[in-house]
Amino acid sequence: MKTSIQYFVENGIPQLKKVKKILCKIRTALKNM
Repeated sequence: MKTSIQYFVENGIPQLKKVKKILCKIRTALKNM
């Protein structure tokens, strides 16, 4: 198993981009409620 640090170094940047998009969607959804 990979450590979380290794995983983050290898996949962190694209994952962060995905997370940012999801958070933006959640924010807009909450504003629209």
